[in-house]
Amino acid sequence: MSRVSRLSGAGLSLLILSGCQTMPPPASGLDARQVAALRAQGFTETESGWLFDISSRLLFPTDTSEIDPAQAETVRRMAGALCAVDIRSARIEGHADNTGTADYNRQLSERRALAVVNVLVEGGMPRARLRAEGLGDTQPIESNATADGRAENRRVAIIVPSSGEGQGPCATP
Repeated sequence: MSRVSRLSGAGLSLLILSGCQTMPPPASGLDARQVAALRAQGFTETESGWLFDISSRLLFPTDTSEIDPAQAETVRRMAGALCAVDIRSARIEGHADNTGTADYNRQLSERRALAVVNVLVEGGMPRARLRAEGLGDTQPIESNATADGRAENRRVAIIVPSSGEGQGPCATP
């Protein structure tokens, strides 16, 4: 076998083997360090962006939008970790259970979202890049028929866009 044939055969083998390798997912607009920081903070990738659903970490009592100081410190640290990798924009969604009127629940859920925005700002994220939304009781994750279900529905979710749009250096807290 000639040297050219052996090299061609080796090249073809490498080409075939490389096709069997797992390829990384398409770029989302965020770099690898940003994706790693999001995952380390408990975010999961969804169709609408990177989601941090803090229902299991930050629940609100009935009819309140005050954040427990220990939970606020967790959110503040998260903001610092995101800023460290130049993530500075997010949508913050507040939610409520079905106790009260729809209008009242929307207002309450917006106050919850704004309370989390304030803590993210304390952690260094720029307020102008954070959008708070009060969704009221329109998107329950559990049944409102039980006290435990209602408690799970009184939550806040933080969504970082997958596109990387609006990202860059944060302010110093």
